[in-house]
Amino acid sequence: MDVLDDALMQRQGAATPLGRLARPADVAEAVAFYAGEDNAFMTGTTAAVNGGMAMY
Repeated sequence: MDVLDDALMQRQGAATPLGRLARPADVAEAVAFYAGEDNAFMTGTTAAVNGGMAMY
């Protein structure tokens, strides 16, 4: 059973500043960055992978 029907997913995507819902690859890219060498000197940070829905 789908939790979100297509109409709700379309509305949610349209309400997002980037105009779409997150894809698994969007989250995977953030995880890869935090796990990779490019992040070797960062501590205590978080990444909002939300298409601009919340800015903090």
